[in-house]
Amino acid sequence: IADNGWFLNHEKTKYVDNFKRGFVDGINTELRNDGTRKFLHNGMIGDSSSSSTPDDGLRNSRNVVNGLVKSTPWGTPYEKLSFAQQFKNTLFVTIDLFHKITTNSNYFQKQAGKGGEGIITGTMKDEHLNWFENILIVANSDPSIKHIIVQAHLPAIQPTRRVQSSSMHVDGGTQSKFWKLMVQYNVDLYLAGEVHATTASQDKNSDLIQ
Repeated sequence: IADNGWFLNHEKTKYVDNFKRGFVDGINTELRNDGTRKFLHNGMIGDSSSSSTPDDGLRNSRNVVNGLVKSTPWGTPYEKLSFAQQFKNTLFVTIDLFHKITTNSNYFQKQAGKGGEGIITGTMKDEHLNWFENILIVANSDPSIKHIIVQAHLPAIQPTRRVQSSSMHVDGGTQSKFWKLMVQYNVDLYLAGEVHATTASQDKNSDLIQ
């Protein structure tokens, strides 16, 4: 949904969830002959052939089954919006970082590196964050996965070049739990959008590139 001025009491703000579901139906599903829709990225992530599983390190979650992790965080507001897909030896993880604030106020804390788009902010938390960490844990344990690429709309490393953009970014930037998990679990590349310009930056404490 991008940073689109989702201000409290604005007419369009009532339909945030509808807009998100519309993207799912239009991009991440296909229509079956019976009129129902099939999610295109359904499956499990992890090494199903291994005799040992990384259960000890996995976060407790409904999305963990026998040491494997479901490819999307089922049962959360990010179901089918965030998802992981392995292609050859690379795992691609697409993340919806647009989080709807439940308080009845606009969320503006730009000086603190947070918020800036009314009731929408850029963060990952709770079961969504647990799912993401579990995906990275099993990816690190799977010998068939040599590279991990994560992509989301918002940049974390600042500053970036920008052209006609609000420069909305991940709450907390490189101090966010989202970023720290990528560093901890050896993500190779983080692809971000938003700023309509190109900036390549490396994390100060790791090999992670944005």
